[in-house]
Amino acid sequence: MTQQSTTVLVRGRDGALGRRVIDLLAADGSTRLVEDDEVDSVDIVIDLDVGDHDRIGARSASVTSFGEALLAELAHRAPAHLVLVSSALVYGAHRSNPVPLTEAAIVRPEHEFVFARQLAAVELAIDDWRRDGSDRSVSVLRPAVVMSGAQGSSGETSALARALAAGYGRRLGREDPGAQFVHIDDLASAVVRCAIERTDGVVNVAPDGWVPGDRVRALGGGRLRLPLPERAVEVITSLTWRLQRARSRRASMPTPGRGGWSPMIASAPSAGNQR
Repeated sequence: MTQQSTTVLVRGRDGALGRRVIDLLAADGSTRLVEDDEVDSVDIVIDLDVGDHDRIGARSASVTSFGEALLAELAHRAPAHLVLVSSALVYGAHRSNPVPLTEAAIVRPEHEFVFARQLAAVELAIDDWRRDGSDRSVSVLRPAVVMSGAQGSSGETSALARALAAGYGRRLGREDPGAQFVHIDDLASAVVRCAIERTDGVVNVAPDGWVPGDRVRALGGGRLRLPLPERAVEVITSLTWRLQRARSRRASMPTPGRGGWSPMIASAPSAGNQR
């Protein structure tokens, strides 16, 4: 008797991350990808939409509306497992954050950062969905800011990454802190790993270290910038962020080396798990 393959529905499959996830799943013999209208119920749903800042901005939508659509999908498909790609931004940028920042850290998104606040709210709603069924499990991936290292791949590097790099080199008398980025290929492999193993819990996906401030400036184009007082930096950074949002609207686990998962990119992300 032939064993039936695990059916997987990927939401957001047409994006840069989605295409990579689809390729990895297609190469795996234990799963079968299904289209939206192919079947009613599936074993696993992978959602890449809710945490996709650029996709949400391009549609002039909100994380909340995408989260509501996901909950409706779950009610219709009745999967046993969900993989949700959220963001490490839900932890907030607080001086009191532990180093390293683990899955045990408190979720405290910045109040003024609506994207992060809404992501945290969706995570809570998804956890309620998980608790409502005895046979349900959820992998919540919280990646660092996503970036692609390919030449000419600005469309695969998030507006969040570009905005972060654009803000460096501006503060008068202060060195820029290091920053963390996760390569999109490694995030895709972490997503697939969590789906196949049905990891139940929160999974941080981030590098072991960070990129120094001067390297981050180089990633942003290495343009010469005049250092400015703190208040002026805040105003300019806010304007830069709004411009990055406008551009996006116009643009249409185990730790590495453990449990069989290993990164594909040098200085690649770690993945940990805790429910």
